[in-house]
Amino acid sequence: MSGTIQPIDRLDYAVLAFEMLNDLVAGSSLQEVESEKLSLLYGLVADEIRNSAQELRRNQ
Repeated sequence: MSGTIQPIDRLDYAVLAFEMLNDLVAGSSLQEVESEKLSLLYGLVADEIRNSAQELRRNQ
């Protein structure tokens, strides 16, 4: 086994991250969460999903 995380596992982690972001937004007032930081977090997770999907397509 290599030291890298497989793309399918990265997708699982990205789903968990989205669920946690949803909990953050649902559990707090949106005024307590800076929109720039929230946008950055969603963007990072979206990039991870996109990159993982591209890698899975290459490896098919």
